[in-house]
Amino acid sequence: MNIISKLQPHTVSIYNLQDKRCTIEQVPARQLLLSLKFDVFAKLYYITHREKDFEGALKLYIEHIKAFNPDGKEPGREDKTTLKDFVTSFDALIETIRTKGFDKEVSLIPIDRDGVSLDGSHRIAAAAFFNEDVVVAKFPEVQRKCEFDYSYFIRRGLRREYADAIMFEMLNWKNNIYVACLWPKLAGKKKEEAKTQIRAFGKVCYVKSESINLKSMFGLVASVYKSQPWTADKEAVKDKATKCYGASRKVEFVFFESDLSLEEILKEKEKLRTLFSLEKHSLHITDNIEETKDIAALIFNTEQRKSWDTSYNFFGKTKNYISEQVYIFKHVRWLNFKVFVAKIIGKLLSRPKN
Repeated sequence: MNIISKLQPHTVSIYNLQDKRCTIEQVPARQLLLSLKFDVFAKLYYITHREKDFEGALKLYIEHIKAFNPDGKEPGREDKTTLKDFVTSFDALIETIRTKGFDKEVSLIPIDRDGVSLDGSHRIAAAAFFNEDVVVAKFPEVQRKCEFDYSYFIRRGLRREYADAIMFEMLNWKNNIYVACLWPKLAGKKKEEAKTQIRAFGKVCYVKSESINLKSMFGLVASVYKSQPWTADKEAVKDKATKCYGASRKVEFVFFESDLSLEEILKEKEKLRTLFSLEKHSLHITDNIEETKDIAALIFNTEQRKSWDTSYNFFGKTKNYISEQVYIFKHVRWLNFKVFVAKIIGKLLSRPKN
């Protein structure tokens, strides 16, 4: 088998794969669904939702592609020079894998020493959706050069509403994701320390911060702890919420992936609470994927968000939108513009003089 000919030339060039040894394995595509490959779940979102909400699924897919490739072109691919090309190519791939499965005679998926794919996210997503196997070329001497996790896409200008939807989609494909709610009582450096401790026993998939008022905190606490009998007492809810609240007003939802047992997760939760000496008012960690989905729905689903967040109205959403657009302009669009201008100047300066 001519392995190199079945890999993307651009990836071969970046990692000098032609000079590296590898092994060939057949594995379930779902084994390659890793939280740090955030883009795979964007592609799964498109496949899952395109029949019921084509426009919404298409918009999310295109926006995440633009975060990868602002010019709408994929390096090393002559068949992907516009955003429309991406969609056409992906639709064709989905249909091929649906009817024929993954064809190792056409392509292989390169993975690094940690089992993380170096390219092939479209193929992984399509094969995972139909629960097919894929054939990988594992390069034990190679380590990926970049992490395409959620923070990569946020930095590249992907709007939060799309990132939230992708994270929500991830929960449908992985059952080992938990969420830690870091309450406002846990402020400043303590929140950062909590996230550091969480990274010691799990892989952080997503972080969402929310500034809320005390009334919203009442509603959030009642929803998060809804399985507890004391939530039937409004005064008990207010007491708990007040003890969890703080001057920062900020709640951070830290989604993390972990293969620890529930018993081990509970031990880690108690260690964190002991570390901050705030009894049970510093944080809450879910016990299973269903609880994680429930909390995700509270913060990602518009209707559920309205049920507890009193500031989630037109003015609140507009303020968040403006803040996000300012960030994107300063950190993404302005930078892209300067790169574009630099290229133009470079071309003008490199022209031969008459």
